[in-house]
Amino acid sequence: MWKYRLYKQLLSASTDIPLEDYHQCRLGRWHQHGEGYQRYARSEAYRALAAPHRRMHESGAEALKFARLGDHNGQLAALGVMEEASQQLALQLDNLMEHAIYEVPYSSSHHSPLAGAP
Repeated sequence: MWKYRLYKQLLSASTDIPLEDYHQCRLGRWHQHGEGYQRYARSEAYRALAAPHRRMHESGAEALKFARLGDHNGQLAALGVMEEASQQLALQLDNLMEHAIYEVPYSSSHHSPLAGAP
């Protein structure tokens, strides 16, 4: 949802409205204070969420800043970093789901049974 709102702002040129940072968004609250923290804080899969989540938000905020400045190239570069971080975050969320289901994450050479799931 956060990325959707970011792209909506960029497409509508409403770049002055601040978005939640990685502490305030739904995933951030779940990760830092909610059920995620309570249930999974000791797992490596859980801890691996923090860096790509923060990078996704920071790069998205940079894209908004570049849009306000009229720097199209900077905006596109920041969006590229954001999308890469978003993909890494999705992979880490898959790892956490595997950990939650099987209590041991699969190695990177093993195909996840959750891959391609809706």
